[in-house]
Amino acid sequence: MQQGGVLPPVLFALYVDDIANSLFSRLGCYVGDMYVGCIVYADDTILLSSSLNMLQSMIKICESEAYYLDIKFNIAKSMILRVGYSSNVICASVVVSFSSFVNLNIWAYTYCVARNRLNLQKPKAIFFKALNGILYRVKDFSDDMVVMHLITSYCKPILLYACECFNTSCSEVSQLCRA
Repeated sequence: MQQGGVLPPVLFALYVDDIANSLFSRLGCYVGDMYVGCIVYADDTILLSSSLNMLQSMIKICESEAYYLDIKFNIAKSMILRVGYSSNVICASVVVSFSSFVNLNIWAYTYCVARNRLNLQKPKAIFFKALNGILYRVKDFSDDMVVMHLITSYCKPILLYACECFNTSCSEVSQLCRA
C-alpha cells in the first residue's frame, strides 16, 4: 500500500477495527458505560487496563488478531506507562512475541513532561521561543489586536498543553501566570 494515499487509512481502519472489537466488552477500562480500553487514532493504538495482568491478556488478544490479519506490532515504538502510587515499583515485564516493552518512568508527550506531577521548564522555554519569534516578525506591524491574537492562538496553547490533566500546586499556577 502506498503511504499517504487515500485507500491505506481506510484499509488500516478496517484492520484495526477487528482488533478493537475483539477487546470490546472483554478486557480494559470503562468510563461509566463507555469502553475506553482500546483507543485508536490514525496508526496509534492505546490499551488501557487496571492491571499488568489484564494488559498482558489484552496484548495476547491483539497478537492473535494481528496474526490472522497479517499485521506486525513494532515493539521498538511501543511502551508502557504506569500511573499511580506504585508506578515506580519494579514488576513483571509485559511481553509481545518474546520481546519486552519499555517501561516508562517519565512520561514525555510533546511538550509536557511529568513524573506524577507537572514540570514547566520545557513548556516555558518553548513558549518564550515562540513568543520571541512572533514579536520579532511583527516588530514593524502596528495592529496590536492581530499580534495578541497570534500570541493567544499560537503561544498560549504551548504553555497550557495538558495542564488540566495534572493537579497543579499554587506555585505551579503562579509560574504559569508569570509566564
